[in-house]
Amino acid sequence: MNSPTRIVHDCYDGVVRAFAGRPRAVDRAPVANRGAEWTVQTPGSFRLANALESAFYGRERTPLDYTWPEARMDELRDVLVVGDQGQVFFPDGAFYTPCIYPHQSRLEKMRIRRPVPWLARREGGTLFHLTGRNHENKGHFLLQHVSRLLVARPVLEQFGDYRILVAPGHARWQKNFLRLIGIDESRVVEGTQGTLQAERLLHAPLAYGSNALSPPDHYLYIRDRAAEVERQQPPGPARPIFVTRRDAPDKRVVNEDALIAVARELLGELDVFEFKGKTLADQIVAFRRAPVILGPIGQGICNVLFSEGSLLVTLAPGTPEKEVYASSHGTQLALICGNQAVTLYNGETGESRGNWSFPVEAFRAQLTRLLTLPELAAVRQRLTPA
Repeated sequence: MNSPTRIVHDCYDGVVRAFAGRPRAVDRAPVANRGAEWTVQTPGSFRLANALESAFYGRERTPLDYTWPEARMDELRDVLVVGDQGQVFFPDGAFYTPCIYPHQSRLEKMRIRRPVPWLARREGGTLFHLTGRNHENKGHFLLQHVSRLLVARPVLEQFGDYRILVAPGHARWQKNFLRLIGIDESRVVEGTQGTLQAERLLHAPLAYGSNALSPPDHYLYIRDRAAEVERQQPPGPARPIFVTRRDAPDKRVVNEDALIAVARELLGELDVFEFKGKTLADQIVAFRRAPVILGPIGQGICNVLFSEGSLLVTLAPGTPEKEVYASSHGTQLALICGNQAVTLYNGETGESRGNWSFPVEAFRAQLTRLLTLPELAAVRQRLTPA
């Protein structure tokens, strides 16, 4: 539900837009509002073959291959930050386009809310901007926004007393991810649905790569921090997990229970993993200790980022030749973090982006064949016989 503050901003923006059109867009701050600039990320590329999937399908599969750009962090002085996405404006009314990078080409189609300066909440000191597009999605926040903080941290440490500006209403869960990478949660401050006037704002863009992934070192760092969390937890069972989508709003697998039953036949003891009610530590322990992680394609399996030495089996609609979802971040993160991964397809070529099913016998045949591959000898040793 929109807050009264947002409604006021929408009405004000509508009136101003009717007379003045869209705000002027700039990619650098005016001189009066421009401070220091730092290059916080250099261009790079990464390639890693998926040997297991190539062996399973009997032919070379497309390797994980992506690039990422250079990124600059800007010090902005006396600026206005609007709404939960933290859209940045200067006192002369200009809109700062790096705050929507890499989507500047869609600027004409995007909703840009103008600031209402006389209603602004003032924040002194140094703020690091950590909101933007998709900030409310836990996968995007962890994989893309946290990377902004990681590239900027060497510079931020020079400021000492900086704080981290996050979207209003999201600090409660975002603090968990920031704590994971060693950030004291006392640094976190929530923005506003309206206008915030920042004395000094440090901004680094969403500078992920061509595959919507950041440099692999970021994910290895998060994985290693997760390993520290897992070591501090009490000992417990190390069973395979099936990451359910039964409580997801869409893209559910309608015959999931039948697939879980087959997985138990072939893998032995298996836990069905639901995110509801789980702390971040709970999630880390389950994913790090599981020798096999199965589940339908979706945000949940991206937690394989926490794992090391495990097998990720992603279930997806389509065929190997015609995928419904052209990219699986779960598979990519699994490979980056030292796991093995394979995607099993339901064999239906239609464009199914709603709820879908996976033929039970096809799943049984594919999983059985997968588990016989010599590449999975170490994983088989970790399984409890059915």
